[in-house]
Amino acid sequence: MDAAIDARTETHDESLLDWFLGLDPERRLAELESRLAFFNSVQRDDGAELSPDT
Repeated sequence: MDAAIDARTETHDESLLDWFLGLDPERRLAELESRLAFFNSVQRDDGAELSPDT
């Protein structure tokens, strides 16, 4: 089990996590909502694009 946990922790981008966790809570929520809107539009095939203000 420990090997599986170690493998998972080596596959993420820590700089992205550090950036995200460095945001204030309001901005963090806005980022999550933006990503959710993007993924939902992809599922609907609406010609999805990420907001330029993310």
